[in-house]
Amino acid sequence: KTMSTKIKGIDVSKWQGTIDWAKVASDGVKFAMIRLGYGSKDGTACGVDGFYQKNVENALANGIAVGCYFYSYALSVEAVKKEAAFERQPLFIRHHLPLTQMLSHFGSLCSTTTHE
Repeated sequence: KTMSTKIKGIDVSKWQGTIDWAKVASDGVKFAMIRLGYGSKDGTACGVDGFYQKNVENALANGIAVGCYFYSYALSVEAVKKEAAFERQPLFIRHHLPLTQMLSHFGSLCSTTTHE
C-alpha cells in the first residue's frame, strides 16, 4: 500500500490584499509561496510585490514556512539574466523554501525553475 502525506499551502501576492495570517495558520496552512516580484519582456522593468515584505514577516510570525516566487515575462535569455540579477539582491529576506521563478509567455504559465 502506498501512503501519501498532504501538506496544505497557499500562493499569495498583492492581489490577495491584507491577509489574516493567524487565521491562515489556524486553518492548517503549513507553507506559503509568496510572490517576491515580477519581471518584464526585456528584463529592465522588474518590480517588488508591494505586499512581499509584510506577507513574509507575518507568515513567519505565525509559524508558516515561507518560499517565494518571481513571476517572469522574459522573452530572451538576456532578459532572464537581468531578472535573475534582480531576484538575488540582498534586500530580499532569506526563506525556508527555495526561490522559484515562474515563466510566463504573454500571461500563460509555461514552466517553473527553482534556485537554491
